[in-house]
Amino acid sequence: MSEAEILQWVLADGVWVGERNVRARDGTELIVESRRSLIVDEHGEPSSQLIISIDVTDDKRREQAKRRSQRLESIGTLASGIAHDLNNVLTPITMGAKLLRRNNSDQQRSGLIDTITASADRGASMIRQLLSFAGGTSGPRENVDMQELIVETCSILNHTLAQTITVQSFVDKSLWQILGDSTELSQVLMNLAINARDAMPDGGSITFEAENITIDDDVARTELSPGRYVRVSVADTGTGMTNETLERIFDPFYTTKGQGKGTGLGLATCLGIVKTHEGTMTVDSEVGRGTTFAFYLPSLPGRTEEPVDELTERLPADHGEHILIVDDELAILQMLQATLESYGYKVITAEGGAAAITLFEQRNAEIDLVIVDMMMPDVDGTQVMQKFREIRTDLKIIASSGLKKPAYGEQGIEGSNAFLSKPYSEEQLLQIVRRVLSSSAS
Repeated sequence: MSEAEILQWVLADGVWVGERNVRARDGTELIVESRRSLIVDEHGEPSSQLIISIDVTDDKRREQAKRRSQRLESIGTLASGIAHDLNNVLTPITMGAKLLRRNNSDQQRSGLIDTITASADRGASMIRQLLSFAGGTSGPRENVDMQELIVETCSILNHTLAQTITVQSFVDKSLWQILGDSTELSQVLMNLAINARDAMPDGGSITFEAENITIDDDVARTELSPGRYVRVSVADTGTGMTNETLERIFDPFYTTKGQGKGTGLGLATCLGIVKTHEGTMTVDSEVGRGTTFAFYLPSLPGRTEEPVDELTERLPADHGEHILIVDDELAILQMLQATLESYGYKVITAEGGAAAITLFEQRNAEIDLVIVDMMMPDVDGTQVMQKFREIRTDLKIIASSGLKKPAYGEQGIEGSNAFLSKPYSEEQLLQIVRRVLSSSAS
């Protein structure tokens, strides 16, 4: 928020409280917690402000470190389940591929191909969800649909929890959107679910619910101002908690688990994340009857329109353009080349960044588009794009990666025209290739 916006707020309400990123005289970036109060003269007219600012940079860094620690702990808890399910995904792929080499009827071959495709899609989806959950530190705030996060969380849990635990969800179909960090909110959902699992050693059920609520001046709820909120709850049928435990569950490093089974950061981290989203969290528990955690997040004024799914459009036709593919994985090069050539594109491949630069120096005039992997061992994608741009500023480039992502609000990584997230489907590849080729040069 700018100084002018803060001043308007102070003049209107008489007080402003919030956090700001500022730069010290030595150039160091700081996070300060600031409170401003309006001072009026004897005529009641605004005359000045009382400003109290506290440097909370170190506190914020410690908080982020705790969140990273807790996120890694949760990922470790899920790892065995993910590994087990990935083995189930890979088995039909490896077996099916070998069976395709034999002489089978067209119907058998078609069935095997369908099985391999479905298994690969399922594995790719699992990895995307796990990477999303492991996404790192706080990101910028954006429109978040809690329904999508709950669906993703339930999908991960169904792949990882014991079969004695059932997972279900009930979400308002017209659920309001919120402004938040989807990675952090996914972490809250996952942490609460893991705690619920630990409270049900003999099995039970975990239920996610989400609904719209409006709080007015007549409704007293701790720490919430009047307005529209999304209420999300995670309930279990576990052992429940005593009053003594309930009083301490949000204390950092407090845990009822044995040594080596938890740091005690889970619920403290959840509460911290919800607080940074200007919400609050409540808990209701009874020994032998289970526990329900609920958190409240302020909603956006209205639900935004859903983006049009570009995959519903028909696959675009090519015009025989030359495409250079740069990747250090030979299997990916071969598959991309076969796919694009089957749609009439002329494809050149380069295995690794150094080979790509040498090839491009010789044949750059005939190349219409480049698809470059960002994570390569010899010369990475960023260096490759920089070198290509030095040779041809008008070149159209699609950056691709399974880990590295564009900056918030950008369609592509710096130096590229678009971004293709791995793993991707044939339809996604063809759509983004046609879109970039059809666009004017950046």
